[in-house]
Amino acid sequence: MLPFALPISAESPPPDGCSIPATQAAVRTRLKEIQACYVQLLERKPDAKGRLAVELHIDETGKARFLGVKQDDLGDEATTRCIFAELKAVAFTPPAMPPCILLYPFIFSAAPRPSAPRP
Repeated sequence: MLPFALPISAESPPPDGCSIPATQAAVRTRLKEIQACYVQLLERKPDAKGRLAVELHIDETGKARFLGVKQDDLGDEATTRCIFAELKAVAFTPPAMPPCILLYPFIFSAAPRPSAPRP
């Protein structure tokens, strides 16, 4: 299993109807797919790790209509596009005061592979 964090920034509190627990729960419905985006990156760059902070604008229907990058330590456009596609598929709780704007950081790191025992 890959170490993977799903915090949400507390830099500015979200408006009513856009709660942190509801947003985390919604993103977790696509966690395996988001991890698969990172695994694809690891196949190309085994030492890839870092933070990808995404700005989400959630509309009145609960869809992410705008996704922007605030920080990208991974530096891989294909991985970012893959993660964005997964986030667009998430059914968020519709905010009471749309749009709900959140900064959602993902922190990626792969556990080192165990080395084979030496003879």
